[in-house]
Amino acid sequence: MPITILWNYLFEPVHSGRFFYNLHGCNLKLNVMKTIYFIITLFFISCTSNTNSGYQDPLEKQKLFIYDEVIRVVTAALKCPSTANFPPPKDRIFHVFHGNGYKYSVSSWVDSQNSYGAMIRTNFIIDAVINGNSVTCSNMIFLDGLK
Repeated sequence: MPITILWNYLFEPVHSGRFFYNLHGCNLKLNVMKTIYFIITLFFISCTSNTNSGYQDPLEKQKLFIYDEVIRVVTAALKCPSTANFPPPKDRIFHVFHGNGYKYSVSSWVDSQNSYGAMIRTNFIIDAVINGNSVTCSNMIFLDGLK
């Protein structure tokens, strides 16, 4: 039914003077242009509105698994582990870099209190290797004083 109404609205011309008008008295050429604009707009909206269908890292689960182990290791090395603040979970995969095979490198930061009670951001680099269902972390380097 709506298609029939649209068809009648656009393509039932009545000639009156210089322009072709449809039954509702509107310029036919203008209506066709509006309809084409409407269809193009709908096409672009449908193509861009679904942001969840973007690229997803195939190693995302492994990277999050590795980062969880890194949190455990780094927290154990802090002077005040209860105050440790790591990057938000949605950003953690961007701190884990895949090397060769099962080797990964994590370059991230942690906010925690030092022995004087001041909150300090400390950058760190740590290597990780996946062994089945476990992660082995090694070569932990704290980069104090760097921005």
